[in-house]
Amino acid sequence: MLSSLHALPTDVHLVLLAFLNAPDLGCLAQTCRLFYALISEHGWTIYRRLHLNDSLSPSMNSIFVNWDDRLRVRNAHLTARNWTQRRFAAQALCTPWPGIFQPVLVQHMSSSRMAVLAGNALLTFGFHSAPIGNPSRIRLETRVALPHATARNGQRDLVGGAFISDRTMIVALYDGTVHRLHLPGVQHTPLDHPSRYAITATYERAPGLKNVHALAAAGQTAVVLGRTGQVALYRANAPWQPPSTALLPGARKGRSWAAYIAPDVSYAAFGRAHVDHALAVHPIRPDSGIDAVDFTALSGARPGKSGYAVYSLGPMEPSGNPNLLLSGWFDGRARGYDLRMPAASNIVLTLRDQWASEGLFSVSAAGHRVALGTLRHGLVALFDIRAPGAGWSVYAPGRAENSPVYGLALEESRLIGITRTRAFAFDFGPGADAETFPTLMGETSVQHSVSMYEHSKG
Repeated sequence: MLSSLHALPTDVHLVLLAFLNAPDLGCLAQTCRLFYALISEHGWTIYRRLHLNDSLSPSMNSIFVNWDDRLRVRNAHLTARNWTQRRFAAQALCTPWPGIFQPVLVQHMSSSRMAVLAGNALLTFGFHSAPIGNPSRIRLETRVALPHATARNGQRDLVGGAFISDRTMIVALYDGTVHRLHLPGVQHTPLDHPSRYAITATYERAPGLKNVHALAAAGQTAVVLGRTGQVALYRANAPWQPPSTALLPGARKGRSWAAYIAPDVSYAAFGRAHVDHALAVHPIRPDSGIDAVDFTALSGARPGKSGYAVYSLGPMEPSGNPNLLLSGWFDGRARGYDLRMPAASNIVLTLRDQWASEGLFSVSAAGHRVALGTLRHGLVALFDIRAPGAGWSVYAPGRAENSPVYGLALEESRLIGITRTRAFAFDFGPGADAETFPTLMGETSVQHSVSMYEHSKG
């Protein structure tokens, strides 16, 4: 059989290699010098091009550039095995912040950086190089504090943010103020002393916008959502332009929770409660901004039921397909939509932890995996949509207690989240150890175990 394969032309060999999985390529490479050379030169490259998507791992991209194709395929294969076997390292990423807030997790999808907003504090984390084959190392880089943001009524708390470039963010305060910030580099002074930052722009305040609850951005466009349905659309790179505004239907009785803007800025979606349409998609007009009249209502829990509220929104594909939308509902179900289909039949995915009835405060997806953050107990439900009935749930490390999971960022080999007291991470990559995470004085190390359960068993 092997001699017959040897007799085939090289271009036929390359076609056959495209049908092999990673273990098969490894086995075939050990059979003879011909296939070892062929797979070393072409096989791993073909597999990586066909099956791996580096955009699913923004925190690893800085080290992927130094890996050859064989090492990248090995990492993906071992990571997938760790997901299947529920093997991962877990640790809190920072000490608890001084107070109970509703924090926000912000990740820059095209660079190795993320931020956490909590009260008046803004913490930035970087993803640094590690020995070849190991996961990138998560490090707390800077901590900045905005002035006068700790009023007892929370009016000056940070409630939303987005990266618009590597070290530039647009942030929203609860009172309706919107700033553009330039963040410092790696802080070399103690992190308990906030580093300096620069407010490079303060945007014109939108009339009537107050009690801000969410900010979403795509490119240089940002949408800010007020508690009772006021919406303002900003151009991040044009702070001199006044925002375009709109008032969503049912503003007097509604309660706004979540906002999402499509990667191509073609629409904005809003999750709300106590209104006729808990989830609605509004077109963004180039000349007039968000259209509050001509919108598409997406189905979910039946109106009037206790579960008729949407707490969280996000993309179903990190690569940026604007037609796919993921939502987290009060009834504990995550619903995925294909907006190309008629509104009455565009639910293409429904996920739920049958043992947890709490609402979903955060959703995130990466490839065929989905993570859902619940309203209580720091509980995260994890699914592979190829086998949605085989999901499992895990509790956040670091004494999450009765906290919601306010934000999640799921990647190929890593999950980062936040509770009301701190940020945490699960790392499924091979080689994840104590060096992968920041060193926290007096905190439990990576060896600390977390509780989990299978949905099929409870």
